[in-house]
Amino acid sequence: MLTSFVCRKKAVGVNVTRPELAQAIRDQDALVWVDLEDPNEFEADSLVELFNFHPLAVEDCLNDHSEPKVDDYEEYLFLVVHAVDLKSREELKTVELDLFMNKDLVVTFHKEPVPSISHVRDLMGRQGTAFAPDGTDMLVHAILDRLVDNYLPVVTEHERRIDEIEEVLFHDGRRDFLPRILKLQKDVLYLKRIIGPQREIIGQLARRARSFVRPKNMIYFRDVDDH
Repeated sequence: MLTSFVCRKKAVGVNVTRPELAQAIRDQDALVWVDLEDPNEFEADSLVELFNFHPLAVEDCLNDHSEPKVDDYEEYLFLVVHAVDLKSREELKTVELDLFMNKDLVVTFHKEPVPSISHVRDLMGRQGTAFAPDGTDMLVHAILDRLVDNYLPVVTEHERRIDEIEEVLFHDGRRDFLPRILKLQKDVLYLKRIIGPQREIIGQLARRARSFVRPKNMIYFRDVDDH
């Protein structure tokens, strides 16, 4: 599924035609967001044909096995972050989100639904110019801010499980809690491996004007870094 938004001062175009999208990309007065969710082969080809992204970045998108990182391709940034899979109750899972940004264009690529993307996409579709950010940096902030917020319920749930095990162990030390403890340990180590690099990514966005984040908006990324 390919969803496109073309934001200008007085209007937000949704799901414009491919020629209109190509023209909007060349329009320096337009903010363009293209979201690719589980795209078919034709839609995925747009990463090269329409946007001319670097083959290495495209390969990372298609392989979907990248660790969190940020690559500077001079004309745009390429970010890889991971969102919590809120549908998975039995096992802690994340969904890879690949994101391209420059001062006029944001492209997001993911093979499964990402709650923060869905939320911002719905707001943009319903509210139009009432929600549309005034720049690509604030659009990326809106996505990352919600992505990070969705980690909090997961961390809180793991804290609850740890407290539960500690409480029961105190009253009944004979039961075998090793499998549950090992499962919690695996989840916590996985979260640490994902969240640590992502904090560094957001920290880079908060510190570097070169990264297409305007100085006046760096404070918003520092707030996400705090979270």
